[in-house]
Amino acid sequence: MTTDEEIKKKLTDQLYWDTRVDASDIDIDVNGSSVTLSGKVPNYSAKQSAVLDAWNISGVSNVNNNIKVKFPPKFTIPDDKNIKEYTNSLIKWNTSIDESDVDIEVNKGEITLSGTVTSYYEKTRAEEISSDVLGVREVHNELTVVPTDDILDKIVAENIVDAMDRNFLVDPEKFTVTVEKGIVTVTGEVPNYTTYKEAMSCIEHTNGVIDVQDNIRINFE
Repeated sequence: MTTDEEIKKKLTDQLYWDTRVDASDIDIDVNGSSVTLSGKVPNYSAKQSAVLDAWNISGVSNVNNNIKVKFPPKFTIPDDKNIKEYTNSLIKWNTSIDESDVDIEVNKGEITLSGTVTSYYEKTRAEEISSDVLGVREVHNELTVVPTDDILDKIVAENIVDAMDRNFLVDPEKFTVTVEKGIVTVTGEVPNYTTYKEAMSCIEHTNGVIDVQDNIRINFE
C-alpha cells in the first residue's frame, strides 16, 4: 500500500514535471490517501491540470482543490466583457455544442454558464472550453440538460451498462446504475482514476442523461 509520504513525493515530482503547471507555489497535504492542494497558480487551466496530476498518482483516493488563481504581476487581465465574448465564440464555434440556448455571464473573471443544452456531454464540454479561456478564475456550470428525445429511464440505464460492457477498461458488474427521470445514480468501486474516467464517459455520452449522482469510490487495495 502506498504511504502518504510516497504519494506526496510522487505528486511533487509530477507537478514539477508537468509543463502546464507552475508548481513552485503549490502546497500539498496528504492524509490517509486524501490529497489537499493549496497555494496559487497563474491561470485556471493550471489549477485544473494540477488536480488531474493528483488523480493520476497511484494510491490517491480523494482530491481537494483549494488552489487559487493569481495572475502574474505584469499580466494584462482581460476584462469581463472580453472574457464573455471570447468564451461565447469558442462555444459557438464548437461543433459538439448547440449554443443557441446557452447563457454566459462573467463577474470578476468568474464564468457562470446557464440555460439549456440537449445532452450531458454538451454540459461538461462547455465547462471544459470555458476553463481554458485566458483571464478566467473559476467556472460555475449551471446548465440544464433538456434532451430532444424522450427516452425511458430503463433504456438509458441499459445503454449505459452496454457502453460499459463494450469498454475494455470497465467491468459493468462492478457498478450499480439506476436512472430516475433522466438522473443517473452510479455506485461502485474502481481501482484507479483512469477506470473512473472511462466509466463516467460511458454515462456522459449516453443519450437521455440529464444529470449524474456520482457515488463511485476509488479503491487501490
